[in-house]
Amino acid sequence: MKRVMIIGDIMLDHYLIGGCSRISPEAPVPVVVIEKEEWRLGGAANVANNLASLGVDSILVGLCGIDEPGRQLEQKLAHNSKIRGELCKIQGRPTTVKTRVLVGGHQMLRIDREETVHIHGHEESLLIDSVRTLATDCDLILISDYQKGVLSRKILQAIFKIATELGKTTIVDPKSSDFTMYKGADFIKPNRKEAELATQMKITDSISLEAASQKIAELTRARGVITTLSEDGVAVYYKGKLDIIPTRA
Repeated sequence: MKRVMIIGDIMLDHYLIGGCSRISPEAPVPVVVIEKEEWRLGGAANVANNLASLGVDSILVGLCGIDEPGRQLEQKLAHNSKIRGELCKIQGRPTTVKTRVLVGGHQMLRIDREETVHIHGHEESLLIDSVRTLATDCDLILISDYQKGVLSRKILQAIFKIATELGKTTIVDPKSSDFTMYKGADFIKPNRKEAELATQMKITDSISLEAASQKIAELTRARGVITTLSEDGVAVYYKGKLDIIPTRA
């Protein structure tokens, strides 16, 4: 594989790591003394980072705000030679940041800074134009949806249309429970819960799993459905056949 285009919700994972030895006198809450602070690529940017660790080059397309987290994000991407960041900077829209407070390796609190309203108008056009321009340099298009406002129905359908015209394969990691949003994708990769919500079917065994996979394929017209099952492995539904790949320690 030469290069993957990743389109989706780009985030920063912010970690505040410290110790706690007392309760606040102001309210019945723990007082955390911060000892270390870390910023990591999150959301679709984490997907690019994971691919980079496997030696895969990628083009990352998405949004960020014109703010300090946005600058942190650009700096992180600039330091990774395997990722080419193509970010549309939006005035007045914050870069999505998830701040986690950790004590003794345990998460005590998470604070989210985000705007989840779907982009529209000029912002949609900017993103679609970026995809159209850059997709020719890619072998695969991976869509990473976290429901943070980037992947509207219009943008998704534009991506699938561009991919079809260029003969590029598309894979979607979905978040919306309305899988008709992803109609036109070649492959779709829900987890068990997402598959159950999308199909309104309880997955309890291989029979119900195959039925749910078939329904997802019908909803999306996808060539294949890949369902992650946590400790039970991964189920691949392709050409009307279900195969389960077990986990290995």
